[in-house]
Amino acid sequence: MKNRIILLCLVAMIFMGQGVVLAQQKKTTPKKTKPADKPAPKAYVLLAVSEKTGSEVKGEIIKSVDNGTTWKIVYQNFKSPVNSVVYGTDKWVAVAGTKIYVSPSGDEDTWVENDISGMLQGRIKSIAYGGGFFVAGGEKGTIVYSKDTKIWNPINDISDRVNTYYSIKYFNNKFIVAGNFNRIITLNISGDKVVLNKAFKNSDDPKDYLSSIACSNKIYICHKAFFRSADGETFNQFMTSPAMTLSGIGCGNGIIIGANADGGLFTSSDGTKWEAITGIETATANSIIISDIVFFSNSFIAVGSKGTIWKSTDGKAWSPVTTTNDFSTDTFLNIASN
Repeated sequence: MKNRIILLCLVAMIFMGQGVVLAQQKKTTPKKTKPADKPAPKAYVLLAVSEKTGSEVKGEIIKSVDNGTTWKIVYQNFKSPVNSVVYGTDKWVAVAGTKIYVSPSGDEDTWVENDISGMLQGRIKSIAYGGGFFVAGGEKGTIVYSKDTKIWNPINDISDRVNTYYSIKYFNNKFIVAGNFNRIITLNISGDKVVLNKAFKNSDDPKDYLSSIACSNKIYICHKAFFRSADGETFNQFMTSPAMTLSGIGCGNGIIIGANADGGLFTSSDGTKWEAITGIETATANSIIISDIVFFSNSFIAVGSKGTIWKSTDGKAWSPVTTTNDFSTDTFLNIASN
């Protein structure tokens, strides 16, 4: 009997020991972690903004998510033309009159208005993004900048009220600004500010102005006069062949596309010698008047008057984009991508 009791005790001790080992194993066995969700792929979007005639609505924003093949209206509630749009810090920012419009979630369908008329001398013509800053410029010497699109600061060093600034781009860590008097201004980022770097006045006639900027390996600035720069520090004026006036310019894939102000598109490899694109030459039945050109996802997209949207994969063969909506009362002024 005594031996049986001892045997039962030994068996109990063995089972208890196994229980301790299992408990320890349970405590020390790491839990399987759930793999982190992959971030949603970025949706590549084109936005075009316009001046609209024939209704109370004076401006419009449209978008494409298939490389400019199809378009839809995303916002129309504007009492002024929408002159420019840009993407930065996960948001779209558009300018209309003296107001800033922000798509805070980047969904392009929701826009928040910020009226900054109290600090402006005139209406805003263009906006650009780079280095964490938005810079906007326009009439009567207006140039302002912001990091968050809520608080805007003027650059008072260049507040000459006879100036109008028509175009702004960011290139080589600088903002390039073009305006009347064939003026070119460069701005640098200094800490939490955007400051004047250099100002070039290239004419004494206020009717002479530069309206279009394109940046690739060089900066090209044009309208009736033509300037280019490799570094944004010095700008050299040059003549084109043939002589022309360009209302828009774009660069991509080693090609420069110029939009003649009288209609038609031209191509160039260096900005000096230009060739008319066959079939849409100036003063022909198919001639198109283009305001802006962007190179996006290996294609050129051009927008302009009477709802014009054209597309090309090589810069030489172009075809019109057919849209579901009637944009014939729109003049598309600017196009941008994220």
